[in-house]
Amino acid sequence: MSSGGYHHHVGANVWHSDGAGMRDSDRAGLAWFSVEMADRGAYDAAIARLKSANAPFSASSGGVETADPFGTRIRFVKPA
Repeated sequence: MSSGGYHHHVGANVWHSDGAGMRDSDRAGLAWFSVEMADRGAYDAAIARLKSANAPFSASSGGVETADPFGTRIRFVKPA
């Protein structure tokens, strides 16, 4: 992942996810994460990509929230 030329490595387990269904809320795992946008332009671009993909999203406190196909919630935080 990167923004503005800066990148950060994130580890994810993918070896046992082929054909996986929705996330089981009774098991350990990543339930949600938030992305703090660098500026209003980046925020607006992310919202435009959600709209372009016909991805459902809703307003949340300080931004918008959507979910990936496995049910992991993602919040895009509106910059101050």
